[in-house]
Amino acid sequence: MSGIKVTRENIDHALGFTDSIVNNFPRRLAGSDSCLRAGKAIADEFSRTCDRGSVKTEEFTFHPRAFLKYIRFEVVIYLVSLALVFLHKPVIAGVLLSAGICVFVSQFVFLQGAFRSFFS
Repeated sequence: MSGIKVTRENIDHALGFTDSIVNNFPRRLAGSDSCLRAGKAIADEFSRTCDRGSVKTEEFTFHPRAFLKYIRFEVVIYLVSLALVFLHKPVIAGVLLSAGICVFVSQFVFLQGAFRSFFS
């Protein structure tokens, strides 16, 4: 089986590059200026060391607080559903809980983001 031989020089270069990203671009919160500049530096490095046409960057919409913000919504849905059960409205409670489960599964389990814009 033939493959690419990894040398000590390759390893040192990779570790040095990683150190330079960590040291030169602190606090890389996703979407921040530091993060974008780090991404540009990584793309530049990959363009020099990988197949020239294989490196691409993409723009995307980012909602940094949306990932866990729906949990408040879930708690309210649960409490309202609990109250509806005590008020003998189990069908409405079931519908609300089902909606809450759909939001949870799509956001947290499958990371779909279908409801992301509602919670940003």
